[in-house]
Amino acid sequence: NKLKPEEGGLGTYGHCRELAKIFWPKLIWHEWLDRQIESLCEYNEVSWAGCGASGKTYAASLFALLWWSANPSKSAVILTSTTAKMIRKRMWGNIQELVRSSTGFPGNMVDSKMSLQSVKGDDKHCISAIAVAEGSTAKAVANIQGIHAERVMVVVDEATDTPEAAFEACTNLSKGCREFKLLVIGNPASKFDPHGRFSEPKYGWSSVDIETEEWETKRGVCLRFDGVKSPNMKAHIPRYPFLIKKSELEMAREN
Repeated sequence: NKLKPEEGGLGTYGHCRELAKIFWPKLIWHEWLDRQIESLCEYNEVSWAGCGASGKTYAASLFALLWWSANPSKSAVILTSTTAKMIRKRMWGNIQELVRSSTGFPGNMVDSKMSLQSVKGDDKHCISAIAVAEGSTAKAVANIQGIHAERVMVVVDEATDTPEAAFEACTNLSKGCREFKLLVIGNPASKFDPHGRFSEPKYGWSSVDIETEEWETKRGVCLRFDGVKSPNMKAHIPRYPFLIKKSELEMAREN
C-alpha cells in the first residue's frame, strides 16, 4: 500500500516541503508535523490517532491546501466533521488562516459556503467543508457522493463520531477518479468505531502495543501520537504553544 518513491529529485515529501516554504516561509515545523505530512506523501490511505493538541487537524488542513494547489482545476478536497460549528472552528478555520497568511495562495474563497474554489463559481473543483452528523445524514451523504473530479482527497475529522453511512460515502469516492487520498483522524475511543476499524493493524491488534507509534493497516498506515512523547516534552520547555504541554498532560492525569 506504500507509494513507490519518486526516482531522483527531492521526492514527494521534499517537494511538498519546498512548496510549503514558498507559500508560508515562516511555517514552524516540528517532529510530529514532519511525520504527519510525510505519511500523506507516502500513502494514499492514512489514519492519525492520538491525543488532543497534537496538531492533527492543522496538519491535515495544511496538506489539503498543498495537495489541491498542485492542480486546482482538476482537484476536489472534502473536509468532513461532525457539525458545521465544529468544522468551521477547526479545519475551515485553519484553511482560512493559512490562505490569509500565505504569500499568495490560489483560488476564490467563499466563506458562506465554506469553499475555496479553483476559479469563481467552480463548486466542483474546490476545497469544501461538509458536516456529517448534524441534521440529515442522507443529505450529507448525497453531497459527498456528488463530488466528482480527476483528483479527490477526503479528510474525515472526528472519525470516531462520524456516522457509518457518511464514512462509507467518503471511502467510496475512490471509485472513478484518477488519484484518491483519504485521511481519517480521531482521538481513539474504540477498536470497533469507524476510526478504530480503519486503523486496525494489518496483522491484528495483538501485533501492536501501547508503545507502538506507527503500523501498517490493511489499507495504508496508522500514525499514533502519544502526549507523553510530544515535541514539547522532548524539548523540556513548551517550544510549540499549539502542541500539548507538560502542565496539560499532568492536569489530564490528575483528572
